[in-house]
Amino acid sequence: MWTDMRFQKKVTLLYTILGLLTAILFGGIYYKSSVRKNLKDEYLNLQMLAQQYEQQWTQYVKPMESIAGFLLSNQDVLDAIYTLAHTDAQTGNAKLELRRREAKKTLSEALTTDYIGKTFYRIILFNQRGDVVASKNSGDTLTNVNKDYRGLSWLREVTNTKGIPIVVGKHMDDWGEKTNPEVFSVVKEIQGRNMGYIEVQRRTADLEDIFQVTNQDIHFMILDGNGELLYSSQSLEKTVFYSDYAKTAAAEIDTVLNGDTNQKEVIALRKSEDGSAAFLVAYSLERIKQKSFYVIPITLILSGSFFLIAFIYIYVAAKHLTKPIRELRELMDNTEFETRNEGQTLSDTNDEIALLNQSYQNAIRRLEKHMENEQRISLLQLQAQFDLLQAQINPHFLYNVLNVISNRGIALEDDEICEICECLANMLRYSTNTKKRYATIAEELEYVEQYFYLMKTRFEYRLEYKIHVHEKILGQLLPKIVLQQLAENSIAHGYENSAKSMKIIVDGSYDANRWIIEILDNGNGFSDEILQNLRVKIRNVRENILDKNESIEMEIGGMGIVNTYARLLFVYRESLDFRMENTDEGAKITISASMNDMAGITAKKESKDRNVYNIAGR
Repeated sequence: MWTDMRFQKKVTLLYTILGLLTAILFGGIYYKSSVRKNLKDEYLNLQMLAQQYEQQWTQYVKPMESIAGFLLSNQDVLDAIYTLAHTDAQTGNAKLELRRREAKKTLSEALTTDYIGKTFYRIILFNQRGDVVASKNSGDTLTNVNKDYRGLSWLREVTNTKGIPIVVGKHMDDWGEKTNPEVFSVVKEIQGRNMGYIEVQRRTADLEDIFQVTNQDIHFMILDGNGELLYSSQSLEKTVFYSDYAKTAAAEIDTVLNGDTNQKEVIALRKSEDGSAAFLVAYSLERIKQKSFYVIPITLILSGSFFLIAFIYIYVAAKHLTKPIRELRELMDNTEFETRNEGQTLSDTNDEIALLNQSYQNAIRRLEKHMENEQRISLLQLQAQFDLLQAQINPHFLYNVLNVISNRGIALEDDEICEICECLANMLRYSTNTKKRYATIAEELEYVEQYFYLMKTRFEYRLEYKIHVHEKILGQLLPKIVLQQLAENSIAHGYENSAKSMKIIVDGSYDANRWIIEILDNGNGFSDEILQNLRVKIRNVRENILDKNESIEMEIGGMGIVNTYARLLFVYRESLDFRMENTDEGAKITISASMNDMAGITAKKESKDRNVYNIAGR
């Protein structure tokens, strides 16, 4: 008995050591790979954050530069500036005083538009003669028109810059009579002898709302082309290191030792194309590593569980392996000469079958876990595919609208440009909002109506549209930017090489428990080749998504209808009915699907007391 017990202990000890080493190796690999992945994700997040801040900065500063250029492109404004700069104020000269008052009135009217009042904190025009005209001059924003401009801290920097706009970092407002909030300015020297300067201000509080940093351990800074600090997300006393780093660094992201704090930091640096600004995001490497501490208990739990399961299995297996030895010893001990022919045999233990069955059961359990993981991964992949397709909306019509706005503003000097900009801003906010993947039909119709408004500024009387949608379906959910994509397709492709008037109709109704939307135009319709090609692509997309669950990829641009179909299919699956056909007048696209309970609203606010959403534009 002692001999086979020693053998069982040896087998158990040997495989226990192997199991322990395997558990340690498995835990080490899992820990290192998890930490490496977390570090890589943090690097990528910092780069994306720097890129995001660059885009937000451009959207923040460009309007300030643009409004300065726009004002100085107005001939009446330039004439008024010239009058003030080259006409001395002489007491008793009524005619001269009248000219100066009229010049200041012209400048005041140009600065006190609704767009300027809502967008900027204050715009100031001033010259070397002491003349000051501001966009706001009442209440808390009362302007100190007697301010000595020679005391401005940034005056030397902007002088003799040949009209190039200069960004002045956050500072206290120099012109406030009652209050002096912290502001951010773009200053431009007006070209011509002693013509003066124009300063466009925005409140620093508005800038802080844009550059919100949720993690207080992340430092965000904007530096000018000389490495001087323009903006910082925190009150940092030591910024010399970051300024020097921004001047010499070539890598977009790197791990460096901060000489001011003696701590290692991961710094993501992104420079603007013209080199006028650098965007720096810094995060302590120690903080990043601390975020990976959660991996340690998970690793210990996984390794411990693996070792415990392995030990139990090893013990049971060793016991079964030694069972035939024990039975053989008992048989030999109980065998006598007289009983040697009694046919005593060993029991049929079937050890190999038992072990194989145990391995099979273990494999089934692992396979079940693997299948559960695969299902979760598949759902995440489908969601990722949807998000990818949602992001692949072709925005080329926005560039056309921007050209319309630019041409109309230059040619007509029309305030309508403000309304166009506001409409375009609403569309941009809607299309770039990542918090909502879906929108109601009512919200989609508002987006389409804004799109038609912008297209009317381009095509004018050539474009007529009509939106007629029943109230009952206004609350149904769609992927964002579906109806506009189809309407844009009609305008972009339905009237090529044609000078006829464009008529677009968006009609929505319901039948039993299904909603139906039709987009009709009086254009050239689909050619047989294009229609056949689109139907083949749609059939392939449907097969890949519903039957094969395969990943689909599409190039941005040129596949608007297929892209739209794929996003609808992700939401409504087999319930979706998507048809394309030619009519006697042009083309028609029909979308239909079952009413869904996800909507949860009836869009009564949009429809008010009407039973339809009815809009016509001529």
